[in-house]
Amino acid sequence: YEKYFKSEDFNRVLFKYVRNPKTLDEFKKEVVDVVLERKNSNKSVMIILNTIRSAQEIFRHIINELKNARYELKIEKDGVVIARRDYEDELELYFLSSYVIPKHRLERIKRIKSSKKKKVIVTTQVVEAGVDISVDKVYRDLAPIDSIIQSAGRCNRSGELVKKGVVELIELVDNNGYPLASKVYDSILIDATRSVLKEFFKERNEIPEKEFNPEACHKYFNLINQKKNLMSESMKFIEAIFKLDMRQIGEFRLIKDEKK
Repeated sequence: YEKYFKSEDFNRVLFKYVRNPKTLDEFKKEVVDVVLERKNSNKSVMIILNTIRSAQEIFRHIINELKNARYELKIEKDGVVIARRDYEDELELYFLSSYVIPKHRLERIKRIKSSKKKKVIVTTQVVEAGVDISVDKVYRDLAPIDSIIQSAGRCNRSGELVKKGVVELIELVDNNGYPLASKVYDSILIDATRSVLKEFFKERNEIPEKEFNPEACHKYFNLINQKKNLMSESMKFIEAIFKLDMRQIGEFRLIKDEKK
């Protein structure tokens, strides 16, 4: 598999990592600027968020800002929103999450695949596996590395773009600075992801896909195994404390003795 991942067929995107966390309000402004950018009027964007609430909030904000920019909005029977300002400036807005029943999700996915218009897709993790969608750019809120790799598969999926697609990794936080990723994923997975991303992006702002995957996955799962082993060892001593097993408690060492 390493041979295949090094080929140009699996070098379809550039990964970018925004090191500083952003609030949802900060991200809203950035997304709207991208949506309204006329020079890239044919570029389709997918925004993959970790919670349904944050996805709904971003989607509603985009709708409101399009109204403010004097777009004419029309909601079609399948729930797709058409935004039109003139004949040359038209886009389709899609919302996908587990709140949308499977039948309607499937209808929207089929429409995304067949439509040639500019698309803005706001979604949760429901698109990560088994969904044959391709866009020019993906924004992905922080998630475990394997989920990030899956999300990247929705960008320039068939290598159809002249240039590489872009997968921009961001970390969204609430108004109290609490990561939205931690509301969905185990802290061990998120901490391991942060460590891997910091290592890979220490000296670069962007990394080609073939330099990121599968090496990032290897480092990530190695870290997970290390952390699981440490947790397992810790739980033994916590259990010994509950049982008042003084012999095992007495074996605990914060710093192990080194024999010379």
